[in-house]
Amino acid sequence: MGGKKRGLGHFLIKNRNRILTAATAAAVFLGVVGSFQYYSSAVYAGKVVENRLLSSILYSVLKLFTFSPTVNAGTPTPICYELAKWLAPLCTGYWLFTAFEVLLRHRILTLTRSLSGQGQAAIFGYNKESAAYLAQLSETDRIPAVIFTGRAMEQEQQLALERQHFLVEQEPLSDGEGTKERLFFKRLFKFCREAVLFHEEASVNFRIAKKLSGFLAENPRTGTGEPFVCAVRCESRIMEQVMTNFFEQNPAPPGLSFSFFHMPGMAARDLFERVPVYENCLEWAKKRLETAEKMLRNAGEANALSPQEIMEQIPNPHVLIAGFGRYGQEILRELLLSGTLSWCSQVKGYEILRITIVDRDCRKARERIESLYPAAEKICRIEYIEAEIGSVQVERTLRSLPPVTYAIICFSSQTAGIEAVEKLGRFFGMREPDMERKTQIFEIGPVPTAVRMEEGGDRVGLEAKEYGGVQVYRFGNLREILKRERVLHQKLDQEAKEFNGAYAGMQRQLFKAAGAELSEEEKQSLWDALSYEKRESNRAQVRSRRYLKELMKLLPSLPAQDEILKDKMDREQILDMLRRYPVLDVLAAQEHKRWCCFHYAMGYVGYHPDPEEKGNYHWIFGEQELYGRVHNCLIDSWEEMKADPKASLTIPYDICGIYACLREPEEKKA
Repeated sequence: MGGKKRGLGHFLIKNRNRILTAATAAAVFLGVVGSFQYYSSAVYAGKVVENRLLSSILYSVLKLFTFSPTVNAGTPTPICYELAKWLAPLCTGYWLFTAFEVLLRHRILTLTRSLSGQGQAAIFGYNKESAAYLAQLSETDRIPAVIFTGRAMEQEQQLALERQHFLVEQEPLSDGEGTKERLFFKRLFKFCREAVLFHEEASVNFRIAKKLSGFLAENPRTGTGEPFVCAVRCESRIMEQVMTNFFEQNPAPPGLSFSFFHMPGMAARDLFERVPVYENCLEWAKKRLETAEKMLRNAGEANALSPQEIMEQIPNPHVLIAGFGRYGQEILRELLLSGTLSWCSQVKGYEILRITIVDRDCRKARERIESLYPAAEKICRIEYIEAEIGSVQVERTLRSLPPVTYAIICFSSQTAGIEAVEKLGRFFGMREPDMERKTQIFEIGPVPTAVRMEEGGDRVGLEAKEYGGVQVYRFGNLREILKRERVLHQKLDQEAKEFNGAYAGMQRQLFKAAGAELSEEEKQSLWDALSYEKRESNRAQVRSRRYLKELMKLLPSLPAQDEILKDKMDREQILDMLRRYPVLDVLAAQEHKRWCCFHYAMGYVGYHPDPEEKGNYHWIFGEQELYGRVHNCLIDSWEEMKADPKASLTIPYDICGIYACLREPEEKKA
């Protein structure tokens, strides 16, 4: 019954104007019929001139709507007139209330916000994405918001938003500058504490962001210690890099910080936070290690497996990506950043991260990957299946590859996504272990399979349910991913800032023998001084923290931080320390591999020994012609890294990263 009541209430609210229009028409009809019956009755026979009857009827109906019926109360009247006498004033009252609401609600809401002094969120652009964000802002964060539209909004739509206590205004921004625009920014910075630029066109958001920065540079904020945070929507990675380069060359004034977001990127991060790509691989490795330890005990061996041997038993994922549009490309990027679980895996078929892409046009997918990630082959092995997901070619190719550990369906069509779930569930469920090749690793259960469902996924029953040989998860729902802390990078940036501060403190301890903790002001200053690439590196490191903590459950304990980070060490001391602590050796190698993968994913192509050449976009090194940036520490082999006289001196940086990553993040102070 509760569901039916809610459904009826929603129907009444959604269609109230149509219902009241119909009620008004019904009141007019009943008034006309009732008045005609009344004036045609014997009581009025001969009292109304025949050619004035129609005028009298219409005048009587009009008076019904002005709260003063022609017929006095208590006088016998036809039933139609009696119904109209009650219905007409109710309709009049509703329309008067609506008119006053249209005229006054906006002004009252503006006055209330001005007097309350409560910080608001400024939302630029109204579309389905900003609507989902506003719903979260209202329901969860309880923060008032003002919506600035690029063009005039329909009155009914504006009124519906203002009934939800969202103030709606039209942004007076143009290509030039004027008094009206300056007044707009002055009010914005006075009454708002954050802004989210939601326009679909990145260039529009870029223009607004530059104007925000330019105004604040000329009119610095005073009297507040809280920075004004601005999140910029940018669906294009290239445009994001253009904006980043601009703000690195023209830094935002003090008190203003920018961050970038887009739907596919947030959907990919949300998915891997909820269902980590390493989960089933580590579960399988734990079982394999338990078996190996039992065999050692039965054989009377006293020594346990070494850290290197443990890492060799951890398989890297094999991820299937079905559909290589914007969402598929962001899934690939997240995998390149965090998909290498073991730098020295010896599990057959899983020695390196493996990605299989199913798409109708793999030529475009290949060109896109080669353009964005020229050194992708150093991180992973990519196979392409150029076919529809329903084609038998998909099964034929997958049977020739090591079994998939994780599947992600990124089609924009929800119907195609559901069909792919059915197809993969049947295929994975019927798969038999290949004892000859010994590559079957799914004794632990169904394959985690994520399907893109921007909306309505719960209504088709795709919420963490087993289906055949898969465990289904949905991702990409706008209401779930468009959360304030995710859009503004609040939690991620806070953790990244804490990590960067801890990392800097450990470097100070290691190279200057001064182990004092950094203050909050020092951490913020260091964070503000970082380039876009350095901030992204810190964010990537924070996102890998969960895996590192799970990995440490399989490895021996690390030596105490103070025992390692004591003083500046030369190369021989560094190598001797790695020999004395094998667990530190394998973790430093794993951290170096993660660091290399990050730089390859950011467009770097390889190693050049000269630090002065770092960052060049074209370099001919030996017989290899590289198109992309180079770095003097991008050495893939850990043994080569340790053997290089210059590069090996940077190993303490990897060690600092390990200890800083394992440190529990401090709670954000209120």
